[in-house]
Amino acid sequence: MDERTGDTTQLNEPGPAIAPAEWSAFLEAYEDLLAPASAVALCGSLPPGVPVGAYAGLIRTARAAGVPVLLDTSGEPLRRGVAARPDVIKPNADELAELTGSHEPLRATQDARRRGAHAWSPPSARRACSP
Repeated sequence: MDERTGDTTQLNEPGPAIAPAEWSAFLEAYEDLLAPASAVALCGSLPPGVPVGAYAGLIRTARAAGVPVLLDTSGEPLRRGVAARPDVIKPNADELAELTGSHEPLRATQDARRRGAHAWSPPSARRACSP
């Protein structure tokens, strides 16, 4: 952030490629970390090598452990993640429209809830989720 002007620059790069053994190790660690967790935030795009349904699986695992989940992603990972019933989703307007096919906020929100989202955070009432 430029402190003089307040301008910000955001760089979004894909993550490193994840090998199957690394993903398996992460899944084991994730289950262990859920016990003391009060909530889980799953944010961002998935790195190469991680299955497109990864967030859905992580949501189901957290829900089985009784841990609430916030999901902030887009595209197919969002669609699959919503079907796993996270507690809160945080799509921006474009992501919500892509998920539901509607650019009308109320209709899109109702559709997202029918698809499995328990609640959503409207763009005007939240800050971006950061890694």
